[in-house]
Amino acid sequence: MSIKVSIVFSFLLVVIGSCAPNRYDINRYKRKFEEHRSDFDSLVSLLKTQNLQDGPPVNVNNLPDNIQRQLAALEVFDISVSFTGCTDTAVYEFTSSWSSKAALHFSWDLCDKDQASKGYHGKSGEMIEVWGMGDGWIMWIDSDFY
Repeated sequence: MSIKVSIVFSFLLVVIGSCAPNRYDINRYKRKFEEHRSDFDSLVSLLKTQNLQDGPPVNVNNLPDNIQRQLAALEVFDISVSFTGCTDTAVYEFTSSWSSKAALHFSWDLCDKDQASKGYHGKSGEMIEVWGMGDGWIMWIDSDFY
């Protein structure tokens, strides 16, 4: 009986472990972001010229074609904008389809200097990990099943 229990337990650990991003995945996302950092910076500059509202996700179909093409090239399928009041600058959050194991987000936030500092790593709850990418950029992963 204990062999069956240990086999089932081992199987569950493998299944659960395969659903969450591992260190290889994280390093790959970080490298890919660095390769496309200038494209993300350009995207923020373009979005600043739009009259985007605080709150619900931006309807990307209403954005100009050049921004839609850039979103597609970066594999970003969701954008949200929030105004925190800490500066005159909005916080831009992008959801990427780079990961099939978790929700992968990149935020441009000049107000959160601690989390945005290059090399920062922390957790926000049990299922969310955060990495500072430098220059206002934050990468965070929500490993909760979606």
